[in-house]
Amino acid sequence: MTGPLSFLRVVALVLVCAIPLLAVGAGMCLRLSRAAGGARWSGVVRTLLLLLAGPCVMVALGTGRDACHASSVQRMVQGALLVPAALVWPAARLASAPGGLDRAAAGLGAEAWTRLRLVWLPLLRGALYLAVLTLCLGAVAIGWSACGGMRPPG
Repeated sequence: MTGPLSFLRVVALVLVCAIPLLAVGAGMCLRLSRAAGGARWSGVVRTLLLLLAGPCVMVALGTGRDACHASSVQRMVQGALLVPAALVWPAARLASAPGGLDRAAAGLGAEAWTRLRLVWLPLLRGALYLAVLTLCLGAVAIGWSACGGMRPPG
């Protein structure tokens, strides 16, 4: 049985795993960019994510075709495979951020929570929107593929 509820179930399972991993990955990218030699590490992380993004998305979209009722674990693994493609956006934004931004805010007396709220979240807002949009489009593509939307006629 394939239908709208099966499609929505697949999309939800993919996003249940992908969104928390995106948050953790963005936090790790932020932490690396603030460490000593942060610009260098941000560039390395961005390059690794670019190298991983293509193969991971191909595997995520290629597995589980015509299996709308595959296991929940398989759908969550597919969601996890979408995360490197989504993390490219925040990693690129952090790599282009000014080097002493965090240090300047701390020097002006901003606490860690204030720096996160007033410096880093506005800086990353657009990149995080693009990352969530990437995950949602990937989840819809997986759901479409799994529930017969791309099945050849015959």
